[in-house]
Amino acid sequence: METRTGQSTPAITAPVPVPFPPPSTRRPRVREVSSRFMSPVASSSGHHQRSVSTQKPRRQLKLPEGDENRPPETAARGQDSPFPLDGGKNNQRRNRSKPLREENGHTLTLLPSPSRSRSNQQRLLTSSAAARLLRLFVSMDGEEEEKLNDDDTSSFRASLLVKNGVGLSLPPVAPNLKSQGDIKRQKKVLGQQADAHSLKLLHNRYLQWRFANANADVIKQAHKAEAERMFYSLGLKMSELSHCVRKKRIELQGLVRVKALKEIVEPQVPLLEQWTTLEEEYSGALSETSEALLNASLRLPLDVDIKVYIVRINIVPFCVSFALITFDSQYQVETKELGEVLAVASKSMEGIVQNIGQFLPKTQEIESLLSELAIVSSREKVSVEDCGVALLKTHSSHSDAYQGTGCYNLLCSGFVQVNREIAMGGSISPLSGYGNSQYDITILIWKMGSGRFAEEGWGKASYFKNTISNQSPHLKMGNCLSITDPSPEAVSEKILKALPVETPFKFPSPLPTLPQGNGFAKRTIDLGGLEVSQVSTFNKVWSTYEGGPDNLGATFFEPLSVPSGFSILGYYAQPNNHQLFGWVLTARDLSSDTLKSPLDYTLVANTESLKIKQDGPGYIWQPVPPDGYQAVGLLVTTTSQKPPLDKLRCVRSDLTEQCEADTWIWGINGVNVSNLRPNIRGTQATGVCVGTFTWQPQNSSPPSLACLKNTKLNFSTMPNGSQIGVLFNTYSPLIHLHPDEEYLPSSVNWYFSNGALLYKQGQESNPNPIESNGANLPQGGSNDGSYWLDLPRDKKAKERVKKGDLRNTKAYLHIKPMLGATFTDIAIWLFYPFNGPARAKVKFINLPLGRIGEHIGDWEHVTLRISNFTGELWRVFLSQHSGGVWLDACDLEFQGGGSNKPVAYASLHGHAMYAKPGLVLQGDGDVGIRNDTAKSKKVVDTGLGYEVVAAEYEGGGVVEPPWLNYYRKWGPKIDYSVDDDVKRVARLLPGALKKAFDNFAKKIPDEVYGEDGPTGPKLKGNWAGDEK
Repeated sequence: METRTGQSTPAITAPVPVPFPPPSTRRPRVREVSSRFMSPVASSSGHHQRSVSTQKPRRQLKLPEGDENRPPETAARGQDSPFPLDGGKNNQRRNRSKPLREENGHTLTLLPSPSRSRSNQQRLLTSSAAARLLRLFVSMDGEEEEKLNDDDTSSFRASLLVKNGVGLSLPPVAPNLKSQGDIKRQKKVLGQQADAHSLKLLHNRYLQWRFANANADVIKQAHKAEAERMFYSLGLKMSELSHCVRKKRIELQGLVRVKALKEIVEPQVPLLEQWTTLEEEYSGALSETSEALLNASLRLPLDVDIKVYIVRINIVPFCVSFALITFDSQYQVETKELGEVLAVASKSMEGIVQNIGQFLPKTQEIESLLSELAIVSSREKVSVEDCGVALLKTHSSHSDAYQGTGCYNLLCSGFVQVNREIAMGGSISPLSGYGNSQYDITILIWKMGSGRFAEEGWGKASYFKNTISNQSPHLKMGNCLSITDPSPEAVSEKILKALPVETPFKFPSPLPTLPQGNGFAKRTIDLGGLEVSQVSTFNKVWSTYEGGPDNLGATFFEPLSVPSGFSILGYYAQPNNHQLFGWVLTARDLSSDTLKSPLDYTLVANTESLKIKQDGPGYIWQPVPPDGYQAVGLLVTTTSQKPPLDKLRCVRSDLTEQCEADTWIWGINGVNVSNLRPNIRGTQATGVCVGTFTWQPQNSSPPSLACLKNTKLNFSTMPNGSQIGVLFNTYSPLIHLHPDEEYLPSSVNWYFSNGALLYKQGQESNPNPIESNGANLPQGGSNDGSYWLDLPRDKKAKERVKKGDLRNTKAYLHIKPMLGATFTDIAIWLFYPFNGPARAKVKFINLPLGRIGEHIGDWEHVTLRISNFTGELWRVFLSQHSGGVWLDACDLEFQGGGSNKPVAYASLHGHAMYAKPGLVLQGDGDVGIRNDTAKSKKVVDTGLGYEVVAAEYEGGGVVEPPWLNYYRKWGPKIDYSVDDDVKRVARLLPGALKKAFDNFAKKIPDEVYGEDGPTGPKLKGNWAGDEK
């Protein structure tokens, strides 16, 4: 209990209740930074001492912490500063505080209220929760406070502070020792501190909201990602479900169609299964009928004026029920007359039968005699053989029975002796002596012939080999190959006479005289310090007679007639199945260091181990070049001795390029020989073909060889315009169309002038007619599907334009340099307005394929490759659908009458080019798409109407027509299903053929199942590159 000396404790009276301030409408602030409130610690000073009762601990009122409205500075001052909030005023009133009565064992001390101005008190006391509590005691002004006595004030405050037996004491107020200026400054500082505190609270609030917003964004992104994942998963499931539904629908449709097909086919299967049986029965019956009719016709009497000639029996099957037999007769025979003739013949036959019956016993008797004679003859033959064996044993001391040199006596089953005086293996007497009497003997050797003569060579004739004759007139030779020198080389020379390679190829007529100009056909070409010349005369070195094309072997040659100053770069090889036709390059050094002799030779192969028909063993040598040089060819010899080092030359490396295998020449037992060509080929490529070959052994790498490089690619060796005209008039091909071809070629101008239309994507209902030269076609760009060409809309005009016009056909020429400008390619393009439907061959049945193979617009081409050394035609390329084939000039057919124009054949409807007429089946075995070619009067003579549309070098002087730079499709793209067509065709076939056709239909390319027009010539891969 706190007491004051010299003063009595006044009575406590209840004061007038002070109204609480209205609740604040401001939203409470929430912050994480804790605030300290004033601690009810009693202040002490040097002048006023207060005694604190030590009897019982005084319980103080603890206000809640974290009051956001109380500045931390004020709280600190309230706890630690000895100065009260009133700045030191009313010290006396604070000294008059009296102790209150005890309640529940606690002592309450009522502190006096400080005397301050209302404005200061209002600002200070409203800044915190503790201040709002103290407002109850300072709400009255100074006059009202004076009216309240100390006891009443103390009683009133005590009544407020006593609750539930808890004693509370308010902090003492320190005396106000500061001046008015200090108080103002303190107020200003307190105001700034309050503002700073408010700012910190707002900043904390801002950070909290940012944190809350960031957290919300993270949660939102997580929810968004989860939702997207769920939607994606749901989309995948829906897509899979949709795909599964479509698949099931397709399977259901297939099952429905299969069921319908089975319902149709099952009743017919028993009939189809009887096809083979019926066919065999009808074939047997027909052959018997034919034989009977033929025999009857031969036995008809000739004393009647009527003659019947049964020339041909044609069988035309109608399904499987019957066959129609057609007779081609020279005269019309009346039925009555024929009956009379047959009656006479019947009577004659009766007489013949009687005569046969009379002679039959005699015939049987003669047959028995002949059989007995055969038995006697066989016994005599055995006796003769036994006699020969006995003679052989008798004279064994004089002969080894030829066991060391082969079987040449009766021990060989192939020998039959017919002479009874001299036995094979026996001795002959008398004998001729040196310088004495001479005796001779005539020997005839008979051999079963093959119908061929010995000069036709190996594999064709049956003949005696290595038979040596002394040219005696008594030695009569039959089908024998008489050789005075039995060496293998001589034998091979005789055999080679039957091989095509022995005969050099010659064009039907001499090459034309070309106009002068540029460096074309000058015999030599400068490659940049290295001058090369083309040599086409050879000397045979070594041959083999099996393996390779047509299993006829190959021959290897050494170049002959090499120009003065030029050196050999390698040997030449070609297969034996066609005439000798080829070339190799020889070279001359123009800069003193482009050519060097090899340092040595490496043996690539020895053919002795191949065990083949050959001119003895052949040895293949690879030159070992000096550093910085490359070998471009191989050598061949017939001995194991290395060739001389100056036999050929190696080329400086900067004048060479990489090469690859080209045409297959020969191969057997894992060995392959091929021509070489540059890896990179095109109009701007510099690689030059040398004409040599490479030898590829089994399970080992091929020799390291290179091609030449034209470092002086200025196209000066290309022909000019007048020379091109002469060359094309000489070699322009003739193209035979099939006699049944209805879709003929035409010129592009005719196609445009007769109603062809230009369509644009998005404006299909309003196509534009095309000008005759294609001037209104879109130029350049790419094949983006935005434009395409089509036939006229009018039905009659469409059918007329589809069939083309042979009289208005024109060939379009593209002149381009090739193989480093050592050759000139003349690509000849033909345009067909329409490509017709395909036909299939299934074993012995031909079937139309409906719309399969049809498309609007068709570009086909033939390419002539002409040597820039001589102007001679070397090769011809024939395009065949998406590919093609190169043919040497010696393998071509030429127009008759001494013309050098090659002949090609265009297939029916597909227009693919082939070298020979006939059928080419595009498929496996006897099942595939037919490519039928034949001679006819429908011929395209490309030399009669042509136009040079492009030349890929300077000096060509060609202006390209506008349609050439149209890079879109020349026909529309139409997708449709041909399943109905395939099933319709398969329905007509029996079981085995149907299965074969189904397997073939699965291999038909996807692009065939629909119509898709082609692009123009400039978009083809061979326009700037080589043919493939």
